[in-house]
Amino acid sequence: MYRFPLDRLLQRYKQHQQLSAEPALEQAWREALRRWPVPCGAQLVPMPQHWRRSVRRGFHPAARLAAWAAAEHDLPVCAALLLRRPLAIQHRLNRARRQQNLAGALALRRSLSGPVILVDDVVTTGASARAGAEVLRRGGATSVTIWCLARTL
Repeated sequence: MYRFPLDRLLQRYKQHQQLSAEPALEQAWREALRRWPVPCGAQLVPMPQHWRRSVRRGFHPAARLAAWAAAEHDLPVCAALLLRRPLAIQHRLNRARRQQNLAGALALRRSLSGPVILVDDVVTTGASARAGAEVLRRGGATSVTIWCLARTL
């Protein structure tokens, strides 16, 4: 759940590049991973962030989570499968504006097959997760499961 203390840790980690929060986040993530079923033959796809955001931030949170999940469950990661065009910053937008912002924002680099686990750090309105899942299904995924570190209810 996206509430204290996880919300503060994630904010410091993502917005202020405080990598000292990473061990606690990794521990919470690995504990959650042990409870979730893994679809047979699944591949992990991190929710993309635009490359400029990666440069500014210095890291890609969803890609880090996907790497930890891959190590925990021995799954392949398709890190560059989904592409993202530049967007207005999502966390400043309401649900309707997020959906508008995401229209046509995601694209697949190549087709795929089988089940996919879409990995994201935070799911608030679900707009990004829905957009990513739709693109993945259109691209050949037989199913899409969303794994996130935190979500709002």
